[in-house]
Amino acid sequence: MRDSVVAAQHVSRSYDHGRVSALQDVTLAIARGEYVALVGPSGSGKSTLLHLLCGLDKPTTGHIFFDGIEPTSVRQWAKLRAARIGFVFQAFHLLPTLTAQQNVEMPMFGIVSRAKDRQRRAMALLERVGLGGRAHHRPAELSGGERQRVAIARSVANAPVLILADEPTGNLDSRTAADIMHLLREVHRQDGSSQTLIVVTHNLEITTHSDRVVQLADGQIVSA
Repeated sequence: MRDSVVAAQHVSRSYDHGRVSALQDVTLAIARGEYVALVGPSGSGKSTLLHLLCGLDKPTTGHIFFDGIEPTSVRQWAKLRAARIGFVFQAFHLLPTLTAQQNVEMPMFGIVSRAKDRQRRAMALLERVGLGGRAHHRPAELSGGERQRVAIARSVANAPVLILADEPTGNLDSRTAADIMHLLREVHRQDGSSQTLIVVTHNLEITTHSDRVVQLADGQIVSA
């Protein structure tokens, strides 16, 4: 458990004073460099588990470990998310008033001190995801697939050890979705054994190339 990048140990999460149970006694360890797909029907607890693994939510009972250490405060988790965790969301969550380049730069503030270094890295990452020519466009001027490419570039801005993708193809057509998943796999593969990828999805086709599929139902892991 403590040798994993991130792990849940006997974790449960309930809401509404215990009347709603989202997760029940979940234990899961994810190794460095692993590509894991979290699957299950709506309401199975996938997104709840993802939020717990990065400290965006707190377990009702149980423990979450990151690199063998159990963060115990909001501040500890905030520092980890800023420097070591990248996010890709279904709804992109790009800042609409900023250009693609500026959106990719955002996570680097407080991590990369020099503006020129932030700009240089942002441009290199946009080139990497095939958007070098769209760096100065705002999100409203980009297609859904292009916005998700910007989100992927942003997710790796600080060279995180863990990338979390929550339904990253949910707002995309099937062809664009396939392109985005290919890009995520390429980013994961190129960054090698130091980077871990966890993808929450309803799409079973996405699981084809994962190292492991973790299936949830009714707040419990039914296969891992």
